[in-house]
Amino acid sequence: MSSSFERITRYAKLSGRRNSLRLERYYWDALDSLARSRGQTTSELIEALERQNTAALRSGASMASVLRVFVAEQHRALAALRQRVPATAEG
Repeated sequence: MSSSFERITRYAKLSGRRNSLRLERYYWDALDSLARSRGQTTSELIEALERQNTAALRSGASMASVLRVFVAEQHRALAALRQRVPATAEG
């Protein structure tokens, strides 16, 4: 099994309380990278995502699901952007 699938538990402050979050290494690596690109820590990004997704969380979504969907949305947006920007010819 690839190490990308390894499940890792980290702790984050959610609603003012320390909570454990268990995600595959792939998602933690992506969240770390996305947070850095925004000038945030991963904890700050997670707290912001919690605030932005209160309705989903109140309706039963888990925070782990919110994080996975966020990573997927970011990758989808990047793929769409790459399709719109023509590759430059080297020569």
